[in-house]
Amino acid sequence: MKYLLLPPASLLLLFLAGLLLLPRRRSLAWILIAASFIGIWVLSTPFVATRALSQLQIYEAVGVQGDLPSSPQAIVVLSAGLRPFAPESGAAELGPLSLERLRYAARLVRRSNLPILLSGGSIAPKTPALAEIMARTLERDFKLKADWQEVDSSNTHTNAVYSAKILKEKDIRTIFLVTHAWHMPRAKKSFERAGLEVVPAPMGFAVPSDGSRLRAWIPSAGALQLSSYALHEWIGTLWYWISHDLL
Repeated sequence: MKYLLLPPASLLLLFLAGLLLLPRRRSLAWILIAASFIGIWVLSTPFVATRALSQLQIYEAVGVQGDLPSSPQAIVVLSAGLRPFAPESGAAELGPLSLERLRYAARLVRRSNLPILLSGGSIAPKTPALAEIMARTLERDFKLKADWQEVDSSNTHTNAVYSAKILKEKDIRTIFLVTHAWHMPRAKKSFERAGLEVVPAPMGFAVPSDGSRLRAWIPSAGALQLSSYALHEWIGTLWYWISHDLL
């Protein structure tokens, strides 16, 4: 269902509705067709896409100038998708977002010497849990071993619930949380709701485009993807407010 609410599917459905209404409600039909065209154009521009994501980036990067905070007892990394089968390795591999998060987490482990928990269940048929793929990648590519794997979650809320259960059994109450900067607000609230104290360790910041440059207004597939991330977070935050009382 969420994919139907996000662009481009939602805007294509709006366009289709306009076409179906043309024979009977021409005025409304043309409004829907125009709205779908304007919507996909605007959301595909780097200026709008990067500005939308930057509004979600309310936490600063940690340890940029000086030492890391001393309170966290562990590092938690959230997964974010996979490639179900990679011919070059003969197995499932992490998607770009998951790999970016893991790379930053590896750097954080080396700086802090803290234990690390990888969080993510299976999201595709006949594939391992994302945490298992992350652990394999962490050891193979970064020469580090995961201390714990949370393999049952399917979304940010359950990432928090199941990770908190593992950590509380180890008497760990304060964590560095690693995820993309635009995902951090919803993730932080979820983990706090699960009973953990969170020190945000955001990464993958979107840099706002310069609106004075022509290319900031030229549509691109990459910009549409960024807009989709932003809308996904806003919809997810609204849903969490309703279903999990994350106010």
